[in-house]
Amino acid sequence: MFGRATGKKALEIVHETERHPRQDFAALVFSVVQGFLGEEDEAITILERLFEERLPALVYLNGRTYAPLRGSPRFQNLTGRIGLPQPLKQV
Repeated sequence: MFGRATGKKALEIVHETERHPRQDFAALVFSVVQGFLGEEDEAITILERLFEERLPALVYLNGRTYAPLRGSPRFQNLTGRIGLPQPLKQV
């Protein structure tokens, strides 16, 4: 899906966010990167942990950033538990 250079750059961004004072922010960014790298299970596991911690930013899971995860039943279950509407299909 993505080239090795893109994946390396994505991981550099993750490591940079780990220095952010709010670790929940770093985890949220890491979930996005994992999703784009095709690591669906890891990405959703992170999001489920953030849901348990009640991270308010999860209300944005229907944004384009999380499009790679939308086909996952686990992701759909998570957005349902949060109370988000299912996003409209792109035509």
